[in-house]
Amino acid sequence: MSGRLLKCYGKECIEQNRKWKKEELNKIGGKNYCRKHFVKITNENAERDVAYRKIAHALGIQYPTPLIKKQIKNLHDVGYDYKTISNAVDYGLQIKGYSDFSRFGIKFAEYYIEESKQLEETKPVERKPVIKRMVKFVQGKGPKKPGLFGKEWDIEKELGDIEDDGANFYKGE
Repeated sequence: MSGRLLKCYGKECIEQNRKWKKEELNKIGGKNYCRKHFVKITNENAERDVAYRKIAHALGIQYPTPLIKKQIKNLHDVGYDYKTISNAVDYGLQIKGYSDFSRFGIKFAEYYIEESKQLEETKPVERKPVIKRMVKFVQGKGPKKPGLFGKEWDIEKELGDIEDDGANFYKGE
């Protein structure tokens, strides 16, 4: 008995009118997608959610408003990826000092997309120093910590003052 063939709602599959067995499809929002398009849609949804959170955080609000979501969708439909859109919003707020987003949403971002792209391309790659530390257990020193198999640990003696070694890693930078 052959199974019923269903269509995938991915762009290429619709154009080619491809049909799949039900077992080969995954559902997102009530629509069936083949494995290739399922991964693509899932990744795109994750990128969009990250952009929403980043933009909301940059604007100082808990969630993006429906207007902001619509503007993000419109910019994405034009061809910009979500990371570029969120970088442009960040650029407009921090570098250009734009602050009147409550009335017009993130409409200003489309004017700063190219500038933020150029800035991103010329920005050097930041490399944080990798610091390796050895932790030794010293008998008779410090409080007993659960999970250390009853051994005591003198953290002050072993690690010293963390701020003194000049590592920006510990200073919150």
